[in-house]
Amino acid sequence: VESVAWLAASMKIGSYAFFFLLSLIAYIKYVDQKDKKFLIGSLVLFLMSCLCKEQAVALAPTLLAIDYFRNRSLLSKEVIIEKIPFFIIALIFGIVTLSASSSLENQQVVYNFGFGERFLLGLYALGTYFVKMIIPYKLSAFYTYPIKGAIPATYYLMTLPFFAVLAGLFFAWRNNNKTVVFGILFFAFNIFLTIFILILSVRDVMMADRYVYIPAIG
Repeated sequence: VESVAWLAASMKIGSYAFFFLLSLIAYIKYVDQKDKKFLIGSLVLFLMSCLCKEQAVALAPTLLAIDYFRNRSLLSKEVIIEKIPFFIIALIFGIVTLSASSSLENQQVVYNFGFGERFLLGLYALGTYFVKMIIPYKLSAFYTYPIKGAIPATYYLMTLPFFAVLAGLFFAWRNNNKTVVFGILFFAFNIFLTIFILILSVRDVMMADRYVYIPAIG
């Protein structure tokens, strides 16, 4: 219910996803047709997506995943130059988001967790996102933090999916399976910001199903 309610009631979720996907489509048209107007259109749509929701900053590295999938050289001068405006916009909105989210009011819930514990919680959230995306079991409208000093063993076990996906990424890359590599990178790039913010302790919930809308496409 939480996932559907957020998509139906929160305009920022739907509009961010709308402009995000349009930007990706415009970029793919640019890659195929080499027409600069599609690159400019992709940049404008990206900016509009960022204005709707900060999670849109993940589009910048996602473009690199598309380049990899389309056999473009990631180190070529053309690819690097055309990405600069995207990463500048992503950096600006990323800094603004972290600054706005770093208030004591937001930090007090998880402030007492050490960095190592927060890193564990981040890996747990990442593994849980991946599992629940495939098997939507025990979904919750509010994923609370564990009690400090009494983190259940299941939290450690749920880091295994992360390492399994990491291993899958390595072997897929080694075997030049671009489809699998692209899918994993798309998921990882678009879920990273929420995990990073969790590690920095600026959220009142450990995870939220709505954060997986776009990553699930990968």
